[in-house]
Amino acid sequence: MNHDAPREEPEAAERASAVERQAFERLYAALQRLGGNTDWLVEGLTEALLRIPPVQKDGLSERQEQFLIEVGVFTADKLDEARSDVARGALQLSAARAFLTHISSMMSLDDVVAYLGWTEEAVRAAVREDRLYAVEIAGRLLFPSFQFTLLFGEKLLPGLSEIIKAAKRRWTWQDFSAFMSTPQEDLISRGRQTPTEYLRWGGPVDRVAQMIDESGWR
Repeated sequence: MNHDAPREEPEAAERASAVERQAFERLYAALQRLGGNTDWLVEGLTEALLRIPPVQKDGLSERQEQFLIEVGVFTADKLDEARSDVARGALQLSAARAFLTHISSMMSLDDVVAYLGWTEEAVRAAVREDRLYAVEIAGRLLFPSFQFTLLFGEKLLPGLSEIIKAAKRRWTWQDFSAFMSTPQEDLISRGRQTPTEYLRWGGPVDRVAQMIDESGWR
């Protein structure tokens, strides 16, 4: 009789636990490297990850996959590669990357108070009245930077309130930030521009608001 056999399972669990601890330590060190409040970053990222839908195991049907190949969206090899990426969690990883990208360009409440020269209550009132756009992440109020500008002596993006009201009906803060920082084919003034650039250089506010209302980007 092998008296050592029962030890294999707890030893395996202990090894797995050690690997998990090392992985979390590396993640924490990576977030520390970004600067800022690491504990807050961990909490904010955790909140974001909990909102991301889990990996779907069933995916597309065989008929749907065949259709994508027939119309030329994917080759069989590319579809297989995409299927593997999705199964590994590529979409979820992209969402986490997007969160960190957007969070790095946001301003804190203290930053906005100092930048605008307003009181904290005035800033909070502007958020409630859709004159400023903010989102609460891990207990802190943060402001996407696209809404601030120093062009022509103005500190706020022209038409900001109208844009905020249009976006709040449709999008999350990440969708809104991504739209405002992505060049749009329909916005051409000094070359193809982002909505932020377009508005900063005097483009019609109603044109951007219409794009938001008509967009399939949800």
